[in-house]
Amino acid sequence: MMAHRVPQIVANCETEGEVTAKRFAAERTV
Repeated sequence: MMAHRVPQIVANCETEGEVTAKRFAAERTV
């Protein structure tokens, strides 16, 4: 895996995924 080569990109992807999941959950709740 290249996770150790691009930790910043991986962290960015994970953060984006979390934000998207939270937004999706919020939309479903509302």
